[in-house]
Amino acid sequence: MQTSSSGRPLDDVVRRELYLAGLPHADAVDVEIASTALASELVERARTAGRTVILSAHTMERTPPADTLLPLIDRAVAMGADVTKIAAMARDIEDVRIMLALTLAARERGIVTLTMGAAGTLGRLLLPAAGSLLTYGHVGTPTASGQLTVAELAALMRRLFDLASS
Repeated sequence: MQTSSSGRPLDDVVRRELYLAGLPHADAVDVEIASTALASELVERARTAGRTVILSAHTMERTPPADTLLPLIDRAVAMGADVTKIAAMARDIEDVRIMLALTLAARERGIVTLTMGAAGTLGRLLLPAAGSLLTYGHVGTPTASGQLTVAELAALMRRLFDLASS
């Protein structure tokens, strides 16, 4: 949770209080890797509460090269992540390929990879097939470009995964 409903960044103090208020009610906590101080505190508190720790990075402008993204996974693990989540804006099929390569390289370590944008819609289906632990579909209003509705995503995944298991 980095922004308010108005789209403005939340103050770190407000973010901390929201995380702490929600932690007893959550199965997992997802914190940005770049929020080092907040992540350090929340990882410890989440561990004490028996919660899953997801540490994430989002690149909203473009998909960086895989050799830039792989160290983020190492950093997240060193910070205490159970799962690392990397979300990137996919401008074209090459960006989806980069995220696919990242997923394949890190799938044994517990990774979530997501692609955003019109080109990223394909990644919403492809990356879970390659080992990403989850994908997102929206109910109502998309929270990122390229998201399918939950109904569309479920229907496509059932169809594709049924074909793959045949």
